[in-house]
Amino acid sequence: MKTTPCVGCGYCCVKVTCTAGIEKFGVNKKPCQGLIWNDKDGRHWCKLGIGNDQAAHFYRNYLHMGAGCSSTLFNDWRTNIRDRTKSVSQPTSVISPIPPIMQVFLKCLAKQFVSPDVLYNTLVDFKREMSRTEIGEEKYEQIELEIKRCFDQNRQSFMKEFF
Repeated sequence: MKTTPCVGCGYCCVKVTCTAGIEKFGVNKKPCQGLIWNDKDGRHWCKLGIGNDQAAHFYRNYLHMGAGCSSTLFNDWRTNIRDRTKSVSQPTSVISPIPPIMQVFLKCLAKQFVSPDVLYNTLVDFKREMSRTEIGEEKYEQIELEIKRCFDQNRQSFMKEFF
């Protein structure tokens, strides 16, 4: 699999805790407690792989640290690198910017086999169309997050593995 260099955006550790993170820090700890932000480098690191001791060396090999990013699709965090250790990027309001009827539609659509390329291209086109309206960039970003959240929550488990 072709990868691009890791930029330390934190996407993988926030979205899915690896087996090493689960063993060390427990289940349901998001973002992973091993994820640390380094102001000097302007990026995240995994604290399991920091240091010159045998354990750090083991984790660097085991987790393929430095091998590159395999989470580039739908990952806009690569171009928006910031500290994500304090909060997970989720919609903060309980009220969705998407009308209830469209939420039901998105839930049904998310259960279908929609390739990541199709979803990405649709969101790019949606953004272009939204820019022609009076809806601001902030409102669009809320809607986009809600769409992604809906897909993440409603995809069948085998499709999550595939993507």
